[in-house]
Amino acid sequence: MRILATSRQGLSISGEAAYRMPSLAIPENLGADSFDAETALSYGSIELFVERAKAADARFVLTDEIAPVVADICRRLDGMAFAIELAARA
Repeated sequence: MRILATSRQGLSISGEAAYRMPSLAIPENLGADSFDAETALSYGSIELFVERAKAADARFVLTDEIAPVVADICRRLDGMAFAIELAARA
């Protein structure tokens, strides 16, 4: 049997292997006028957000207008994949 569990703390069980997921790339503080959807998608954190947001609501589209907002969300979450997934589904 294999179990995949996500947690910040190990379970301390025999055979447990912990893998620390590194943070995804996040954009620097860019002005809204210089940050468009195409540029945003070059960052792993934003790409994950968009993928999960579309899975939650097929109508979601990353536009130039909301790209800076999504970038700010990913920046505030420090590029942590699990946090981004939760935020995208909210």
